[in-house]
Amino acid sequence: MKRSVLDSIIQEQYPHILKYCCKCLHGDMHAAQDCTQDVFLLLYRKINSLDMTKDIRPWLYRSADRVVKAYQRKNPCPVEADAEPGTGDFPDIPESALDVLSQEERELVDAYYSKADKQQIAEEKGITLQSLYVTMARIKKKLRKALDETNKF
Repeated sequence: MKRSVLDSIIQEQYPHILKYCCKCLHGDMHAAQDCTQDVFLLLYRKINSLDMTKDIRPWLYRSADRVVKAYQRKNPCPVEADAEPGTGDFPDIPESALDVLSQEERELVDAYYSKADKQQIAEEKGITLQSLYVTMARIKKKLRKALDETNKF
C-alpha cells in the first residue's frame, strides 16, 4: 500500500517540487533536479513515520526548503572579482534622499560608483567582495524605500 501511495505522490508532486527548487536555486535546473530527487528520497525513507492521512504537500515544501538550503551551503555561488552586480541601476538620487544614509554608507556609495576597483574597495573596508555587494544591495534597498516615501507626497 505504501508503495502505491508513494508512486502517486511522486507522480502528482514531482513537477511542483522541481519547479519550486528551480525557483529557489535561481533557475539552476541541474541543481534543482538533484534537490528534488533528495526530497523524494527523504520521503521514501520516512514514508512509514509520516501521517499519510494529512496533506503531504506542506511536508514536501518544508523538506525542499531544507534540502535547497543545505545544497546552497555546500555549493556557495562564487563571486568573481570582475563581477559588478548592480552597476548602472543606481538612479540619480536627490540629495534629500541621501539623508537616510550614514556618512560611512555615503562614502561607500561614492567609492563604489567612482568606477574604482571593487576588490580594492572591499580590502580597504576590511570586508570580502561578496560582503561589499551585499552591503551595496542593502544601501540600495534603503534608498529605494526613502525615494518611495518621498514620492508619496
